[in-house]
Amino acid sequence: MLYAATTLATAVAEAFQSLRYIDTVSGDPWIFTFTPTRPLRLLNIEGSWAVRNGAAAALAHGDKRITRAWTREVFVQQPGLDGVWAPSTLVGETVTLFSDGIAAMPVRAHQSIAADDPAARVVLEEIADQIGYRI
Repeated sequence: MLYAATTLATAVAEAFQSLRYIDTVSGDPWIFTFTPTRPLRLLNIEGSWAVRNGAAAALAHGDKRITRAWTREVFVQQPGLDGVWAPSTLVGETVTLFSDGIAAMPVRAHQSIAADDPAARVVLEEIADQIGYRI
């Protein structure tokens, strides 16, 4: 599976949530943007989907082990889906892509930049301020 975010702010919030500190150096983080090579068939679990399927609307915000188990079951029960669109527990939306969805990703990213690049730093400082993280 491939975990992605619909905005850079969501990606940053998700990636650095444990310390709420945007570390632009450790682990050599990069920022990538990409556009799938075809439209994706995603299951949107926002709203009443979870309730209609025997769970609670809080499913997307619950224990990650349970959320991942549901996602794996969706993959098995609904062949042909490329992935799941879900609200982030922090800000924005996330997309979890299954194998067919991953196959729709381009060979190269649309854009890529090292997180410690001065141009990236400017944007990351704005995001840090927006979501209340340190950088």
